[in-house]
Amino acid sequence: MITYAKTYQKQDIIQLWKISFPEDSPEFVNLYFKEKYERKNTLVYKIENKIISCLQMLPYCITFYNHICKTSYISGAATHPDYRNKGFMGKLITQSLWEMKNKGSIFSILIPQTSGLKNFYQKYGYFSCFEYAINQVMLPKAPLDLSTMSIVEMDAVNIREAYIFYDELCNRKKLFVLKTFNDFRIIWEDLKLAAGSVFLCYDAEKISGICFCFDQGEKIIIKDIFRRKKAAKTALLNHVVTQYPEKKIYASSPIINTKKKGHTCTRGMARILDVKQALQLYALSHTDLKITIKVNDKQIAENNGIFHVSNGDCIQQNNGDFDCEVSINMLTRLLFGYHTDELPPVYNIFTPKHPYMSLMLD
Repeated sequence: MITYAKTYQKQDIIQLWKISFPEDSPEFVNLYFKEKYERKNTLVYKIENKIISCLQMLPYCITFYNHICKTSYISGAATHPDYRNKGFMGKLITQSLWEMKNKGSIFSILIPQTSGLKNFYQKYGYFSCFEYAINQVMLPKAPLDLSTMSIVEMDAVNIREAYIFYDELCNRKKLFVLKTFNDFRIIWEDLKLAAGSVFLCYDAEKISGICFCFDQGEKIIIKDIFRRKKAAKTALLNHVVTQYPEKKIYASSPIINTKKKGHTCTRGMARILDVKQALQLYALSHTDLKITIKVNDKQIAENNGIFHVSNGDCIQQNNGDFDCEVSINMLTRLLFGYHTDELPPVYNIFTPKHPYMSLMLD
């Protein structure tokens, strides 16, 4: 039986989390269930009043070209070891797709922790489209003029100013998962648990850059970095190197062009929950696009049909000719622009883009 979680079931859900994710510290679990967990976003699968599987659907927003759309992030998907490989999580995922769509989310996102889980989520319509580059930090031999810049660590006094800067830059990006101020504060709390820091670069008394990093034993990981000027990024990287002189520094960053450098990986996955809405918004931002697509979605019947996109509009029809037929996975790839230039010519009218999400407490 699948239901939303009840108040009295929170401790059972916490216990299932601890069994399923033993690598998470008690401090992180306490932070998560204090700050992120809400029963209204939690689905549980019960057998004889025992919770044997659960997941959470955390609300976020994503910049989808010229629009900001509701999206839901699947978190804490877990099944008790005694009940795994019996289809319970698949049923939960299928139910969650309907629940998220009915709550107004146009997309769902998640970050699978293993390649096996990636394959599992693909069966439910998700596609890996968030790509990252991981590079060892090498400072330029001839540094830029940094004389006007200073670096400070973020604290309770400047966090609001830091968030305003961060949020402004994030909203300028396309296909980027946004954070509320509360999300931002929780990210900071999580980093502190991992011996991490958030550094701010000031230029002429205004924030010009922000850097999120944590200590991973023999190396320092920069989880993300945002800046207005190139010099601000250089100043932040220089500061991190100075703070940890004995350790190698690695930075994770979005893929912003086809010239990949360093190690790349594709971890984050997305799924369209509402095909009509997604195509309509895409059409509004691509008024020159003209195509008729037949979409197949095994989980959400309302998404099945033929969609004609033309002149900034999308019309759904039950029959007729179409230019191409795609699964919900492929449609997600097309609208998120994941290496569409590598697909057959019929798909090349969908512009390549570089979706990105980070700092998701994964």
